[in-house]
Amino acid sequence: MDHLQINWMQIRDVSSGKVLWKGSNWTGAFKGDMSVTLPKAMLRCPAVAREINFSSLRAEPISHLRLVQNIYFNDVLVETWKFEFGFVIPMSQNSWETLVEADDEEGTLQDDEIESARVRIETTFFDEDTVLNVSHVNISYE
Repeated sequence: MDHLQINWMQIRDVSSGKVLWKGSNWTGAFKGDMSVTLPKAMLRCPAVAREINFSSLRAEPISHLRLVQNIYFNDVLVETWKFEFGFVIPMSQNSWETLVEADDEEGTLQDDEIESARVRIETTFFDEDTVLNVSHVNISYE
């Protein structure tokens, strides 16, 4: 049973406020792997804001929505991000914006490394410690 539905997601450059990417076809997000192509330019931003618009499909509230994202680069786990949302009203639509800041310039990838990289983001959505949904998104850059 799906407990959440992602309606759309967008990524914005924090410095300029410009929307760099928006995706609204997330119907298969929790039904296996999906692929997304993002602009390479976003990797040069010191910080991006990710906004997720989602719906709760549960008749009961989600007492403490949180998510854990495992980031894989060429099949190697390189980073884990944790985000907390909190209480979610039953059968509601919500927006959630999170800030992602880049590491220092020392580890910046070259364009040819970006184009050939296999990036996979595994996101697990929890209510407290109970798994609600898991998504797998394969990222490419152009």
